[in-house]
Amino acid sequence: MKIFFDGSDLHEIGAVLERGLARGITTNPTQISEQAAGRPLHHIQRIVRLVEQRDLELPISVQVMAHDPGDIEYQARRIIDEVAYKQLVIKIPCSWELLPVISRLAGDGVPVNCTACVTVSQSLIAASAGARYVSLFCGKMSDAGLDPATVIAEAAPLVEKQGGELIAASLRRSFDVPVFARAGAHITTLPLRYLEPLAAHPKTVEAVDLFARNYVPLEETGRTEPR
Repeated sequence: MKIFFDGSDLHEIGAVLERGLARGITTNPTQISEQAAGRPLHHIQRIVRLVEQRDLELPISVQVMAHDPGDIEYQARRIIDEVAYKQLVIKIPCSWELLPVISRLAGDGVPVNCTACVTVSQSLIAASAGARYVSLFCGKMSDAGLDPATVIAEAAPLVEKQGGELIAASLRRSFDVPVFARAGAHITTLPLRYLEPLAAHPKTVEAVDLFARNYVPLEETGRTEPR
């Protein structure tokens, strides 16, 4: 399972990229508005530059929001033109009214992330319309009494058969990551607050502390470069 970073904070994105963790980045309108000070396109371009400065080509998902499907398609195409990043992914919420937009964008070669899905049927219909990624909102699913792992296990093969990838999104606990990986999710997208705990455990700290107490410095040899 691949890890995508979920967030728009440039410092956090830099920290995750530095560690080689992210195979993609997902954002949402709330995150962008918190960081962009009324200039969402400018902030998206800053995220793109941050990725490009590291000679990376990562899919970056940007969500469009409007009440009218025509407005959503207009926003999507404007973002594509102005950002001019070949790995840009357009996030579009799952609904019957927006499936034509997903289909048209996908037909024009634009990768689409169909977001806010919570059921197997939504996952199937989104992938069938051409969505490259299908995002299941696992936290919302739990709120509705659905078992995310069960839905992922059923939906992932269906999405894959359509040429797409299923994203386990909107997680609320770090320890759900291996659960959803075993269930078959192709990707999980996580904010920094859930990524950091994945690299930590009290027993690891205990072992390292023991090693530090028993550590004997290497003797001086006069050699400055390893062979």
